[in-house]
Amino acid sequence: MHHPPSQIPNYDELAQKLELERSLCSPSELHGMLSGLVAGGARLTKAALGKLLEAHLELIDVISDELESIVFMFSRQIQQQLADPDMTFTLMMPDDEVVLSERVLSMASWCSGFLLGIGTALRRVDEKSLSQDVRDALADMVQISNVDTEALSEEEEHELMELVEYLRMATVMMFTEFQPNEERHETGEVS
Repeated sequence: MHHPPSQIPNYDELAQKLELERSLCSPSELHGMLSGLVAGGARLTKAALGKLLEAHLELIDVISDELESIVFMFSRQIQQQLADPDMTFTLMMPDDEVVLSERVLSMASWCSGFLLGIGTALRRVDEKSLSQDVRDALADMVQISNVDTEALSEEEEHELMELVEYLRMATVMMFTEFQPNEERHETGEVS
């Protein structure tokens, strides 16, 4: 029996936990998926989130109680960060010491996860009802998720930082736009 974790793991710790669970999902992709769910207005119970993760994390076995607890705390932290007027939300990415191509791939994975999460959260929303800013940001994320790392040079470090900042602000913008009404507080369903 595992005890619930007392804190949310960092990128490397989460990578180890996902590997132990035999998941093919990266920490960036998981963070992106949770960010997309939260930004899209989904407020899931721990059990509902666990079922959703089992479907999308490409796990060989069922999700462990420990990982389910971590991910639930993670989703709550993302929600708090996105709601924070000080804009404390950040993307989960490898450290700056990691080679540029790996960080770019992590950013692309984060975008893929985000698109999956927000697509799940907004599955009943007509695309035409989305603001132009949201449609543009989602289209940009699709492009970023398909990035080619073959032609990267270390001089593109600054561009990566700018893209990460753009993604951060786009996520905050979508969270603000899709903020659920208070009465849709905590359900087992994706809203």
